[in-house]
Amino acid sequence: GFMTVEIMMFIYAFMCMLSLWMLLKVREVTKISSYPALGIHLYGKWSIYLFNGMIALSQCGVPIIFMIVFGDVASSLVRKIDENASPFWTSRWFTHTLLAVGMLYLVIKKEIQQLKYASLALLAMTIVFIILLTIHFFTSDPTPEPTQDLTETELDVKFFASLPTVIVAFAYQSSLFTIFGSLKNKTIKNGLKAAYAAIWFGFIVFTIIPLIGFGLYGANIQSNLLKNISMEEGVFPT
Repeated sequence: GFMTVEIMMFIYAFMCMLSLWMLLKVREVTKISSYPALGIHLYGKWSIYLFNGMIALSQCGVPIIFMIVFGDVASSLVRKIDENASPFWTSRWFTHTLLAVGMLYLVIKKEIQQLKYASLALLAMTIVFIILLTIHFFTSDPTPEPTQDLTETELDVKFFASLPTVIVAFAYQSSLFTIFGSLKNKTIKNGLKAAYAAIWFGFIVFTIIPLIGFGLYGANIQSNLLKNISMEEGVFPT
């Protein structure tokens, strides 16, 4: 399903670009820079519940995906350290609690400027991850033996269940006004420049990593690539 998702991501990226441009034009006309205020301006007070509910729903997928990915990978690493580890130490009760406590400092931040260095660190770690994964691909001796044609798309329940993940990956709209408010020079040009850079960086990351993953693991690749990596030997998975 790689090419199918590539096409979908391409469509989503341009839909996201269009909607971001429309939102910034609306801001320019109305002078309003928040969704609740914009909703009240257009539809009345009742819309504040609808707008905030939609934002909460669109953002809900990100922490859920993040927690699941972290929990599964952390439990695999615990097993590598101690094969006889208690089920509690490999359970999501432990790994998710550990992550929640570790992220508490970031969660209580109220201004996006306060998260600047955390976001830069995340960006740097993403780039380092891609570099390490690429080095691993060229220095290892991958012998993937696909049992199926990986270019074909299997339209099953699992495929449709994964579609919201692709949508969430390009859901920049809900944080647009917050990010725009943190810009030193608040112009549509600067706002779109920041947003478009984020969209296409994400597109590149979500294109490169699966290709390397297919090259390393073939048809054995899992929907969570980090699960494959955590089963590797040596220091690389850590």
